[in-house]
Formats: sequence, C-alpha cells, structure tokens
Amino acid sequence: MIIFNNKKDIASYIVTVPAVIECKQAYEGEDLEEFDEIVRELVRLIASGDGSPDFGEDWEQWLAINLEGLLQDAVTIVM
Repeated sequence: MIIFNNKKDIASYIVTVPAVIECKQAYEGEDLEEFDEIVRELVRLIASGDGSPDFGEDWEQWLAINLEGLLQDAVTIVM
C-alpha cells in the first residue's frame, strides 16, 4: 500500500523507484539541476494525473500503471 498525503510524500517516494533511479544515473556527470526539474515535473504530473487517487488513498495500483509513462512525459517536458 502506498499512501500519499501531499506532494512532499510523492517526492520522497519517487526518488526510490528504480525507473527514476535509472533516469538519475543517466544524468550523473551532467546537469543534475535538470534532473531535479524532471523530479519536480514528475511530482506535479503524478499529483494531477488523470484518474489519480485523492491524497490519503492508496496510490499503489495507479502508480504501477502510470508512473513510467509520467516519467517519460516529465523528461519530454523538461527537455
């Protein structure tokens, strides 16, 4: 069960997700500020995603379906 009560919870969680860790590794030695912007955009996209659960509800299933696509969207938006 993954419960988010606010955007800070989302930000704390996503930095532990393997796909996000791999994305960060791709930025090592480059501009990590750009990666930080990707994380901020990803948090925004998750919090406002179509059909996303309300804060205080279980986000696990929704994230399993949507997280990688939202990560790709965040990278595209920042780039």
